[in-house]
Amino acid sequence: SVRTGARVRICVMAQQWPTLTAEQAEKALLTAISEFKQPDNAAKLKAAVSEVDGAADPMQAMMMRAAKLIPMVQEILAGPMKEYGFEGDGAVMAGVAQIQAHAGANDTIKDGVAAIYAALGGNVAALENFKAGEVEEEVCD
Repeated sequence: SVRTGARVRICVMAQQWPTLTAEQAEKALLTAISEFKQPDNAAKLKAAVSEVDGAADPMQAMMMRAAKLIPMVQEILAGPMKEYGFEGDGAVMAGVAQIQAHAGANDTIKDGVAAIYAALGGNVAALENFKAGEVEEEVCD
């Protein structure tokens, strides 16, 4: 028989992600960028960008970029993010959000995140050329 008026309790567990310190966020970012610089990952990204750039229609190129590059970047980021407790659905984006939260106070993080987003936009060279902590020295006479 069906019980009428019975209360059904549904429990939804929200995924709890760790909170990264600025030091952890910088280390995770630098680990992720080193993964992007691995020859096989760099070659895959470049090939995908070349394919996307070959699209005649700019709108199609934008859709292809989202369909090809975003999953590829998330796959590359998955390993480094897992090291910091970000695993499962939504983990990579949650980890990136944690890293970005420190960008305002840390130039290495700000520049590294910008390089990753540039790669998502098709500029893989931004990741290849990223060097943490490089500061242009001012020459004084």
